[in-house]
Amino acid sequence: MTPRTVGAIAFRPTGDGNAHIFISLQTGRALTRSDWTELPLPDDAIDRMHTLARRAKAATTLTFTN
Repeated sequence: MTPRTVGAIAFRPTGDGNAHIFISLQTGRALTRSDWTELPLPDDAIDRMHTLARRAKAATTLTFTN
């Protein structure tokens, strides 16, 4: 049987009040889900997000503007 779970990190609510957008740790793609189980964030998940950010050439600093 194929596993029914996907490792992902919550990104933001969809705006309709029922679902959230998650980032898949495996593919880096956005997933929309209305049911999920909250779990502690392991170190390998943090490392994976850093890898995805480097591949996307994400900024290493935050810039706040008005």
